[in-house]
Amino acid sequence: MSPYFVLLILGLLVWVGFLVLQYRKIKEEARAVFDASVRRNEISASEDYSIFERVYLKTSDLRVGVYRITALIAAIISLPISISVVGFIWARFYYLLDRPAWMTEGELVHSFFLAVSGMLGLVGVAAIFARRYHEFRPGRFEDEWEAEKSNSVDKTDAEPAKTH
Repeated sequence: MSPYFVLLILGLLVWVGFLVLQYRKIKEEARAVFDASVRRNEISASEDYSIFERVYLKTSDLRVGVYRITALIAAIISLPISISVVGFIWARFYYLLDRPAWMTEGELVHSFFLAVSGMLGLVGVAAIFARRYHEFRPGRFEDEWEAEKSNSVDKTDAEPAKTH
């Protein structure tokens, strides 16, 4: 096993560790903000903390870190696959065109084509994740909290009462 691969895996594990630490800190911060808001009478003590915490996590910057690491993992997986596919297609054209010297593997044209194809694959992964990030971006905390509270009220109203 390549030492670079081991370093890559260790780096990913460290990054995940930081995300877990950030998740815990944001949960602690949500509790502190909720308690302080109740003390200052900004929100009612009867408000459901679980909804507050869920929205606080949803609107925090933790989302950025999660998208970044999933995009990195997708790029790590897709890059060798895209280079292999491009190499396969290149070899087919090489033999289809009766093996021209300029298409030989290792020539500048071949290396340039592989490099550009790899960059296009990485840009494609970045574009997909950037689109999803912005498409599903939550609104302001206050707006999201009001929406969640109204959704939870709607769900409790819609549930039939249990009779025993």
